[in-house]
Amino acid sequence: MPWSYAGEVVSYFAFPATIAHELGRRKVNRNTAAVNRMVNSHGHNGHENGTPPENLREILQQFATDSKLLQEHWDILRMQHNYSIGKTTLKNLNCKHRIVSARWPPPEHVCTTLIAKQMAENVTGTNGPNTIQKRIALQDGVPIARQVYWSLHPSISVFTVFRAIVRGTMHALDPGGPARRFPSKRPPKVRSTLTDSAVYYEVHLDGHEKLNFKALRMGRASIDMYGGRCHGSWYIVHLTAVPNASAFSKPVLPEIPIQITVDGGTEPQYMFQFHEQLRAQFLPEISSTDAPACVALKSSDNIPIKALWSYFVKYTGHDLKAAILLGKTENYINVANELHIDLFHWLWSRIVQNAVNQFV
Repeated sequence: MPWSYAGEVVSYFAFPATIAHELGRRKVNRNTAAVNRMVNSHGHNGHENGTPPENLREILQQFATDSKLLQEHWDILRMQHNYSIGKTTLKNLNCKHRIVSARWPPPEHVCTTLIAKQMAENVTGTNGPNTIQKRIALQDGVPIARQVYWSLHPSISVFTVFRAIVRGTMHALDPGGPARRFPSKRPPKVRSTLTDSAVYYEVHLDGHEKLNFKALRMGRASIDMYGGRCHGSWYIVHLTAVPNASAFSKPVLPEIPIQITVDGGTEPQYMFQFHEQLRAQFLPEISSTDAPACVALKSSDNIPIKALWSYFVKYTGHDLKAAILLGKTENYINVANELHIDLFHWLWSRIVQNAVNQFV
């Protein structure tokens, strides 16, 4: 009858020498595998592993503060401090010296105090749990996990409820912090249909800066654009390109609307004064209380004219900018030469205006 050894079937009829050779080979393989499974392959199994450094506790605590892996712990101890130990000895040393780590954080009231201190120093409230955790580890030397999950194992008699340490404490101290740090998670703005009292009652004005000196980065070379669009009919009232915005006035409308709407800022202050004076002179029967002469909105709310620039860029704006920058890359223009800059303003203002007329 055959008999089994190590999960394999061996026949009685095998030669004795063959069986002895097979048993010896398997014994050698088991010993080799045991050697390969040794935790401390660089030491001497607890003997002559070197002298522990005097500041061993500070070194181990710094490992925990820097959130280094266990493999990095004993590699640094072996290469920098000539102290070769294994995983078991390292864990025993951590327990002996009471090394505070993210897996074994300090008591809850200590964590709350440290987190509240870092939140108080962050006046703007823009630091999230990850930053607060790193600041506590670097400044206070206490590693705290952002979120620690505890599981109930049958061998554990004490039940510990899972809790988020940093994240939960920050949410309790500042409930509105997450929404303030992540504006994109706010509810979307409610949009409605654009309505108007009459055609040419309200005109939206704005400037296009995709071809000015900031966008081109060609010295003084700049092409600015200004436009106006009717709120009620979306008719393009005015659209012009000028070579230098500082040397030209704002767009001149063919007629005076009841209200002009622009982006908020300091630029349109003179425009507001001019339009209010024109309203007071030619339309005195309508007061500014009943119908304001000028309204300043957020850039994202000035929809009619902002949509116009988007259409223009897709229609021909990208091609115009690429053609202008080609003169820079191919050295057709010397931005340090004032004659070249004047020629650029004279030529490209007409080219851009021709493209604008085709778009309109």
